[in-house]
Amino acid sequence: GGTTDVSWVNHTVRSLKSVWPPASGGAGYDAIILAAGARITTISGLGWIPLRPCRGQNLLLRNTRRLRKPLICGKYIVPAAADGGRTLIAGATFEYGTAEACLQPADPVVAQELLDADLSELYPPASGSPLLGCQAGVRALPPRSHLGYVPLAGELPGSSTPSLMAAAAGTAFPASDVADAADARMVTAVGEFGACAPAANMAVESRGNGRPAPRLWLLAGLGSRGLIHHALLSAEVARAVLAEDSAHIPEHARRWEKCLDDVADAAQRGAASCAPRAAEKGLRIQGSGVFEYERAEGAYN
Repeated sequence: GGTTDVSWVNHTVRSLKSVWPPASGGAGYDAIILAAGARITTISGLGWIPLRPCRGQNLLLRNTRRLRKPLICGKYIVPAAADGGRTLIAGATFEYGTAEACLQPADPVVAQELLDADLSELYPPASGSPLLGCQAGVRALPPRSHLGYVPLAGELPGSSTPSLMAAAAGTAFPASDVADAADARMVTAVGEFGACAPAANMAVESRGNGRPAPRLWLLAGLGSRGLIHHALLSAEVARAVLAEDSAHIPEHARRWEKCLDDVADAAQRGAASCAPRAAEKGLRIQGSGVFEYERAEGAYN
């Protein structure tokens, strides 16, 4: 029956340390959801998240033939509702590269070179339509699985302990060097899934007021299907956060957790004893408690 005040704060976050752990500014939160789209891996401490940037450009064309219905077959041509259909939104390109390259301003020359042939095949009048402008954005593509580019969501394992900071920095804690066996489960994995965060089941750190540290949650990798997925998956993440149970999130959206579980298990049991199982999972021992994830077809599909 009570009410809750909600405020919108526009603040640039350049490092995970600015909001987590509690001593760094996260003490006022019960949960933190990381949902920064394609920019999320540019935040210091989150470079391990397995996302690939992909630039997409649309051409804005004058609707000279008064097309009324959207067309889609690989590419798309859609009359813009905002101006009564006088403009056609036509796209989109798929341009892969570094984050810096993908974040460049729209380039209509490049967009036309990449799109003209396909758009003309889909809708021949497009080839003669006057160009009104060009738009550009960046998709955040997750690793592809047998179900396609399914988004990534879930709780960052071990987010209630300071070890996350070490994980984000790519630091490893061999069991022989750490007194706490829970912290010894933290390792670094490099490869398709990047430098992984610590595993689950770590002790909960207090914020100093008897309350546990805020948990960190991930919602990313919506790719080119954000319009379809964002509301559905956001609702599931919200349920999971409120229930403090990631099982509310579709299992395949949490497939990235398998990588973390495997490397954590390997570190806990010791590099020598788990080498055979690690090899089966595509993990190559790189050093004491440090592993490299080799891309194995279907390993984490």
